Amino acid sequence: MGLRDADDDPTPQGSALVNSLVKDDNRGGRHHGGGFYEYSETGKQIWPTLIERYYRPETDTSISDQDIKDRLLFRPVIESLRCLEEGVLKSAADGNIGSLLGIGAPTWTGGYIQFVETYGRERFEARCEELAEAYGERFRVCPAVVV
Repeated sequence: MGLRDADDDPTPQGSALVNSLVKDDNRGGRHHGGGFYEYSETGKQIWPTLIERYYRPETDTSISDQDIKDRLLFRPVIESLRCLEEGVLKSAADGNIGSLLGIGAPTWTGGYIQFVETYGRERFEARCEELAEAYGERFRVCPAVVV
C-alpha cells in the first residue's frame, strides 16, 4: 500500500481481509472471477463465504445505518485530506477531480475534499470526533480540515 511502515496502516483488519481474499481465496475482483461479490447474468450478490466468515448479527445489527454510511464515506475523505496536507495532492481541485474520476467518489459529494465544505467544516470535524470515539483513531480528523 506504499505505507512507510506496516504498523502505520489505519485499517489493518480491512487490509488483512483483502490480502486473504486475494491470496488465499483467489478473489481478486470482478475481472478475476469475483472479490466481495459473485457475478451472474442476473446481477451480483455478496460472496456467500464472506457472509459465513464475517457476518455477526449480534454486532453487525447494532451499528446504525447512518454510522455505516458515514464510516464508508469519511475514511476516504480523511485520507484525501491527508494527501492534501502532505503535498501528494497539489490542490483541492486536484483531489476533487481525482476522487470523482479516478477512484469513484460519489458524484453528489463534488469530490472528497469538496464534501467537507458542503457538509460544513465544524460539523465534519465534530462527526469525525464522534466516529473516532466509537470506532477508532482512523476517523480522527487531520489538521488539513482547519485550513
